[in-house]
Amino acid sequence: MTLNRRTVLKSTTGVAVGAALAGCLGGGGDGGSSGDAEIYHERTGSERDVIEGFIDQFNEENDDEFEITAEQVSELGDQIDTAVPAGDGPELYDWAHDWLGEHVERELVYDVSDDLEIDIEEEFVDTGVDAISHNGGVYALPTGGEVPTLMYDQNKVDEAPETLEEMVEIMEEHHDPSAGEYGFTMEFNEYMCTWVTHAFGGYYYSDEEEETGLDQPEVWEGMEVVRDSLWEYAPNDREYDPQFSTFQNGNAPFSVNGPWGVGDLEDSEVDLGIAPLPTIEGNEPRPYTGVDMYYFSIENEDEERREAAIAFAEWVSTNQDNLLELVDEHGYIPVHQELSGSDELPETIEPFSETFEMGIPMPSDIAMDYVWDPTDEAVAQVLTQDADIEEAFTAAAEEIRETWDDEDIF
Repeated sequence: MTLNRRTVLKSTTGVAVGAALAGCLGGGGDGGSSGDAEIYHERTGSERDVIEGFIDQFNEENDDEFEITAEQVSELGDQIDTAVPAGDGPELYDWAHDWLGEHVERELVYDVSDDLEIDIEEEFVDTGVDAISHNGGVYALPTGGEVPTLMYDQNKVDEAPETLEEMVEIMEEHHDPSAGEYGFTMEFNEYMCTWVTHAFGGYYYSDEEEETGLDQPEVWEGMEVVRDSLWEYAPNDREYDPQFSTFQNGNAPFSVNGPWGVGDLEDSEVDLGIAPLPTIEGNEPRPYTGVDMYYFSIENEDEERREAAIAFAEWVSTNQDNLLELVDEHGYIPVHQELSGSDELPETIEPFSETFEMGIPMPSDIAMDYVWDPTDEAVAQVLTQDADIEEAFTAAAEEIRETWDDEDIF
């Protein structure tokens, strides 16, 4: 997705265009390397540091047989769209699984089924295998699951609320915008709202029915809760940075955020608590979930660079020390067979796991690509322009269906 994890699941913390990662240690093509490969990503902050560390470690351990470099880019989707078809793209790119169907259809990714040394069904749980597979091909390797969940400041809240109603009562106690204090923070885009907009049985897109549900009352009911019970207590800006900084600076008791935010809260004013998302009028929250993975781009038709890309992706997706670091530092949910449900996992991962189990996998069907932007526009109209929910979301549904027809999606 220009997913908002899209401009969430990673671009949400603000990306510096063209900032390069240090990952190139000695050796290189002129020093006997059998292949080099490049990674594109949108990681920032502590997540960027982790990738840097993994790349440095890999380059050191393989005795210069391969050399991996990485580039941090803004608008990763746009970069892949233009660079890969032109032959200037990376061998690997890091994103959630939701792009897979579209990128297969557009021939942006390479099927590595016959090139892998590992058996994906022995290495990964079903969720991980499903995420990297499409129509019998394998186009990526997974590093972990991601889902937004409830974060709270233990300086302000003794224990996490189990219901939204309880949470609102606490939010009201702390909400004082004139003093720079708020009851709640969250990036208010279409992705992050799904824990509520799906809670009443609604859906953005059903791949089984090949239909959008934006013009259904169940979605409208969820959006009403977003507007009246969450946005009402948040800073008046939908974007990630102002929302995150409010919580990070100790000016709100609650935030809903993903594992990508955990590391950046370690040295903040917050005594961080993490809990499953609360129920909503008796309904389970149903956020979209993602599996983060390294996609193999079509650039891998170059045999030597493909060999380097596969070597790194297999190493980083199966090295249990690396995967535990992602769990410990960033709340990733393991999809590796040896770690899923392991006693080695920290207690902090349990809330993410519980929320992950309640969630809905983001659709990776190409049709979903046309759902995100109209949905986000409807959310923006409702929250910032006082638009009628039914009218805004019905208009979005009509726009989506017209685009599907124009693009001959079905």
